[in-house]
Amino acid sequence: MIVICEPMFWGFEHARFNAALIATVADAFEEEELLFLAEAGHVRYVKNILYAHSVVISYRETTTPPKTLLDYQRFVPDFRLYRNVFHLAHKNHANTIIFCSVTTPGLISTKALLRRYKDIVCLAVPHDILQDVTWPLPLLPHRRFFSFRLWISFGNTLRLRYVVLRPDIEERLKRYVPRVSSYVSSIDHPYFFSDDVSPEPFAGDAIRFGSYGIGTPGKGTDTFFRLAEEVRSAKTTYKPTFTLIGHVDKGMKDVPHRSVNIPSPDVPLDQEAYEKYSRCIDYSLFLNRPNAYELRASGAILDAFSSLKPIIALKGPLSEYYFNKMGDIGYLCENSSAVKDTILDILETRPIERYRQQQENILKQRVRFSPGSVSMKFRNLLQATTQEVDI
Repeated sequence: MIVICEPMFWGFEHARFNAALIATVADAFEEEELLFLAEAGHVRYVKNILYAHSVVISYRETTTPPKTLLDYQRFVPDFRLYRNVFHLAHKNHANTIIFCSVTTPGLISTKALLRRYKDIVCLAVPHDILQDVTWPLPLLPHRRFFSFRLWISFGNTLRLRYVVLRPDIEERLKRYVPRVSSYVSSIDHPYFFSDDVSPEPFAGDAIRFGSYGIGTPGKGTDTFFRLAEEVRSAKTTYKPTFTLIGHVDKGMKDVPHRSVNIPSPDVPLDQEAYEKYSRCIDYSLFLNRPNAYELRASGAILDAFSSLKPIIALKGPLSEYYFNKMGDIGYLCENSSAVKDTILDILETRPIERYRQQQENILKQRVRFSPGSVSMKFRNLLQATTQEVDI
């Protein structure tokens, strides 16, 4: 048995990633029974996704601390959760636990529990928290104690491996924290792609541009709002529309966005609505600040590929990785001025032939990010980890 646990996210958040990760593990280890532990609502979402893809595993609900708790507040409840997971794995003779996300208290708990449960190997998938290693250690002692940078550097063991979601993230992490170099590996972000046929592009006299996910400064949502205003004020052959397919972070509420349609500004869209709006744009804009995504993966860019939407992106670690892997999948721009010029050119030329070719490239190349394609590297990663410690 392999035990897989989501220790942080509730409800639908990260459900699509976790379902794809579980499918990757299931494909890599067909001979193993898989048990997934998570908050009740999260279990339901993941179960529905996996059922739709004919992936059969076992489930158990857990008491997951609210994500809103500060690190010092969740230290005790996190330790209880992790202790229960380790006990369950040991009781069921499972020698592998996979944590789908990482908190600093959870990482402390994992390292403490591995000293007791010497027959278990852990894989942990850090997400946005990885960006913390780019910051200096806090000066205040209580904040320093809960610094992720401190704990990813300290007390590592060959029975704990960090799994990051792009090879370039692995290399950058090793440069930021050299002491972690022997304990980190990478896979591509796995994803279930839709088979739905997207609507015909450039319907009517409009060309539709969109941005996926929660609107934040790190995602360049302020730039998206500004570009929409500037482009809509220009005279173009085809009419532009701009849609934020997600809600607006509270820190962005006061940023003017008169030229952007936001169907659900205050709360996240449900999955059905999210997919509906995703299919109805022509191009997806990725204006992420490069330093904000230096050590972060993005499910949103895979959402675009799922809907066969070419992307218009600022050059940065995230966008360059996918352009290098997949070829002509849209437009890679040096700065926001180049993004604006690209949009204006599209609004004049309506490049339908190139659009079709970009869609073909996306359809052909995206398969490398499917669970079945990622599974072999995952199998090799886990087997190498267990062999290193002779479990």
